[in-house]
Amino acid sequence: MSTMTLRAAPRPLAGAGTLRKLRRAGQIPGIVYGKSEPEPIPVAVESKDLQTVLKSHSHGILNLEISGYGKRNVLLLDVQRDPISGEVRHVDFHRISMDEAIRTQVPLEISGTAAGEKEGGMLQIVMYELELECMPAQLPDSIKVDVSDMQIGDTLVVGDLQLPEGVKAIADADAVVAAVLAPQKDTAEAEAPDEDGAEGKEGAEQSAAEAD
Repeated sequence: MSTMTLRAAPRPLAGAGTLRKLRRAGQIPGIVYGKSEPEPIPVAVESKDLQTVLKSHSHGILNLEISGYGKRNVLLLDVQRDPISGEVRHVDFHRISMDEAIRTQVPLEISGTAAGEKEGGMLQIVMYELELECMPAQLPDSIKVDVSDMQIGDTLVVGDLQLPEGVKAIADADAVVAAVLAPQKDTAEAEAPDEDGAEGKEGAEQSAAEAD
């Protein structure tokens, strides 16, 4: 597990107008909450610092330094974005205790080229993240998934993954992570009528007409 430090400043609870000013100033509003937090703490973080976290450490444990409040170990649980521009509008930080197990999503790091792909098969990735339960210190940055040995028709499930000691997957063991599908027939070829069959039908119709 790796940690990353993010600095924040407390902010007052405010209306939409104040939050717009905050964003125009290059800051993103957020909230810190959790079982070990007596009351939620409204905070603001620098947009550029948050973008760095989102690019490289969005699933890991953050060391959040809040001016006047000290440090907190947190997970970034929710990122609200503008539906049109995609810009971050608000973030939720969940304070955790290093002595208590946590549940969180971790990315699956797919590597290799499936053997079945070399024979014309298609690798289908079904799962990109996996929810894990573990102690914070055991939380991996990602779970590596090597698909190199997968043949056409093979399916990789959660139970096949190699998880670090002390780390448990929440998903069912038979939940599909990836599969190698058989080559698809050419659509045009599949839909083309059988020439003999077409001629036979046409001949039968012609014979019936002559009989009439």
